[in-house]
Amino acid sequence: MARARPFVFICRKGAGRMKKDAGDVSRALCWVALNLVLAEWPNRIKKVLEKFSNLSDAFQSPREELLSIGLDEDEAARLLSSDIFDRAQKEIDRARKKG
Repeated sequence: MARARPFVFICRKGAGRMKKDAGDVSRALCWVALNLVLAEWPNRIKKVLEKFSNLSDAFQSPREELLSIGLDEDEAARLLSSDIFDRAQKEIDRARKKG
């Protein structure tokens, strides 16, 4: 049986080192960041996607808005943290390195 190739996120170089101007952040980077916080809670990911038509808006929204859709304090704080995109970029870089 053929071995499946791993899925690798592609985004432009340096996107993770940006300030939190989520309008300039790549879609793949946002997806990785979202999954770093909510990977164990697919129903919460669904709520985020239903609330924000543009995923990058979730990372700039008021904390109360995230809490209102069912995220807890820790999840909201992690989505809004200043280093979430850096952490996501490190994951992307690690995946690229592994091939």
